[in-house]
Amino acid sequence: MIYLVISFILGGLLGRVLNKRKKIVVINKFLTYLVILILLFTMGFSTGSNDAILRNLPALGKDALIITFFATLGSILMLYPVYLKYFKEKS
Repeated sequence: MIYLVISFILGGLLGRVLNKRKKIVVINKFLTYLVILILLFTMGFSTGSNDAILRNLPALGKDALIITFFATLGSILMLYPVYLKYFKEKS
């Protein structure tokens, strides 16, 4: 766990120092995109090869849909007062 924290801190410091070099920023964005694609592929592969997940997919999908709906609704309800106070133009 400590290695993750140290990696995160070093990455943040390195990003702060090198953020003015546009070529490095572009390369970093490409590498980030590539790693995310690889992560999604491996997660899909793991899910597709797990029989227990595939058997329970309808129930898992329903639960995921319910959680997503209420998380989105909660975010909207919590942020609406902030929108009214700070972002809505006063006429």
